[in-house]
This record gives sequence, structure tokens and C-alpha cells, in this order.
Amino acid sequence: MTATHLLRDRRVLAVLVMMAAISVLSACGGSDGGSAGATTDSPPTDSVPAASGPRAAVEDDRLHGAPLTELPARIQMLADTGAAVTRVGVWWRDIAPTPPADPADPADPAYDFSRYDLIIRELASHGVSALVSVYNAPEWAAGSFTPGINDQVNAQAPDPDAFGAFMGALATRYSGSFEADGAALPTVDLFEIWNEGNLAGFLFPQTEKGERVVLDTYANMTRAAYDQIKDANPEATVIAGVTGPRGKSNERNTGVEDWIAGLADRDVPMDAYSQHVYPVAAPAVETEAFPAWATIDRLTRAVDRLGGDLPIYITEAGYTTMVTPFRDAGATATEAEQAQYVREIYSLPQLQTGRFPLVVWFNLQDNPGWPAGLIDINGRKKPSHAAFLDVAKGAAAPG
Repeated sequence: MTATHLLRDRRVLAVLVMMAAISVLSACGGSDGGSAGATTDSPPTDSVPAASGPRAAVEDDRLHGAPLTELPARIQMLADTGAAVTRVGVWWRDIAPTPPADPADPADPAYDFSRYDLIIRELASHGVSALVSVYNAPEWAAGSFTPGINDQVNAQAPDPDAFGAFMGALATRYSGSFEADGAALPTVDLFEIWNEGNLAGFLFPQTEKGERVVLDTYANMTRAAYDQIKDANPEATVIAGVTGPRGKSNERNTGVEDWIAGLADRDVPMDAYSQHVYPVAAPAVETEAFPAWATIDRLTRAVDRLGGDLPIYITEAGYTTMVTPFRDAGATATEAEQAQYVREIYSLPQLQTGRFPLVVWFNLQDNPGWPAGLIDINGRKKPSHAAFLDVAKGAAAPG
């Protein structure tokens, strides 16, 4: 059997395991303040996805920076949405500010996993599973610091081997058999490779002397991480791509279709692909813009180039309710519209194909740069919070 066949078999097995895990989550159910699953208390409504539709997840982008004492309360807020899955941004730079002597060892004293140990344990106590997205390299692994989307994020591309070793350490720590403080840490099965690597705000450089070098960079990072994660946890799902919503390529950014084609040409290993979707148009509105909800079929056809009918995770999606540096008045929604859009997204016919296991609403609570939260900056629940809770409680696993 060739190496290509072995890799393909491994991907198929991982996808089957992933689908089984999501089915288990759906069957578990949950209380209003805990995990959510399929319910039999009421018949399906138009707001509830079909059996082949995506599960509703949410991300709290404050988890990586909030004081440790506030994390239990924030995770309670997250659990109160009914989401059984959440995306957690893992900042490599904060965990490993200095080089570890043994980067593959999660117990190396240079590592400080205390924040993420607390997050993963608190999530597990509420029946919420984590999808971890790792980015923001330490200077020692990247050679320098290039300010990214903000001055806290290092966009400079890391050494692929250093990244792979860290991903192996992370997967080992959350493999379900690693102990910290006298008790085993919970299992994490979903690992996302970087965040919006097609954008210079997260992965730099994109081009050098007219050549699009970022695709080789990202391909090497993913190859280095894939085997390390699988060695630590063979049942893990490695999610690659993680593209920001960019239609066309330029010197600083890479369009989604060019990115996918580049990964296909490089035969990059992955068990699933992920995309971020932030269109101006409402979910049900026809538009030629890409990527958008109306052009999801175009995304699916592009991902088909990667082979194997890969699952497609939408790991960021949302609509802002106020003007921001990234959205003008014409691109915002009213709070009532935002609530309507929450219900529409998870019921879109183009997402009911079994290819979309998860759609992650970003974010839990407004911040000044991205007020797309289910909760406003002062802690008030928007109408979208109730809409999301309804969808999360009724969402069924892919069939």
C-alpha cells in the first residue's frame, strides 16, 4: 500500500470517528445552562436544522486574555448559550514565551498551560467540547515579531518543525491520559491549524518578490503538525485551511480558492477543512460575493479538490450590530435582524448536506472591534442569544 493510500485511509477513519463523536454529543442532551443536544420535547420548527445540518457552536474571544479568576464565570456564560462545542483560540506565544528544552513534552518547565488547563476543565464540567485553534508564534520560534491583526498577535510565520512539536505537546496534554495537579486532563479531539493563514494579519509574509510563499509555509506547518497530533491522539480530527473571508488574492492576502488550490497541489494532509464566513448580505439573500452563504456551493466545489468529501467546518460566522473599523453602517444588522440571521444560518438548505458538521458563531460577547456578540459589551443578552439557544437545543448531528 502506498503512502498516499495510507494517508487517505487515515483521513477516512478520522472523519468517521469525528462523525461518531458528534452523534454522541447530540444524543447526550443537556440543561438550559449546560450542554445541548437533540431534544424530543417539541417537534422540529423552521428554525431547527435538519438531521444533516450543522451543530451550533460559539466562541468567546476573551478566554485567552481574561483574568484567570474570571474564566469560570465566562465559561458559565458560554454554557448558558446551549452550545455543546466551542472554539478556543490558543496563543502559542503565551504558553511558551521561552524555548522549551523538549518542545514535544507538555510537562517541559518552559511551558505554562495553566490557563488552558483551567479552560478545558471548566468546559468539560459543563459538558462542552473544545475545538482548539492555535496561532500567534513566540519570537524564538518565528525569528522575529511582526505585528498582525493587532499588536498582541505575532503574524510572523514560525519554523514548521517548532510548530509541529508544539502541536504534538498540546495534543498529548489533552489526549485524555495526561495528568496535571493529580488528575487527568479532559480530551480534546478537534485541532485547527492556525487562524486565517491566508491573511497577512495572521501569517506573514504572504508573498516575496512576486512569489506566493505563504502556501509552502502553511503546507509545511500542517505536515509537521498532522503526524504529531495523530501520534498523540489517533482519534483527533486535524482541521486545516482556516481561511479568512477573502475572495481575491493580492500582495498581502490570498483568496480562498487560490489557497485551496495551492493546498491541493501540495497534497497537504487534513481530516477536514475550515472557512470563515462574514458576508454583508443576509443569509437568505442571493449574492455573487464569495465567500458568502449564497455561494457555499462554490466553496464546497473548491474543497472537493482536496479529495475525500472532506467535512467543512465554518469556524467563524456572524453579523455585527454596530459600526466598527471593519464594518461600516451598510454592513451592520439591527439586533432583531441578527437574531433572525442566527435562525436562518443553521437552516440554510446548502448546509444540510452532511458536509458541514459545525458552524461557530463569533463571538459570545461584543468587543469594540467586533460587536457581533450574542451579549452586548455591558453584559445584556441580545435577542440573538435566545435565538441561538433555540437553535443549539434543537440542532441535530449530521446524518
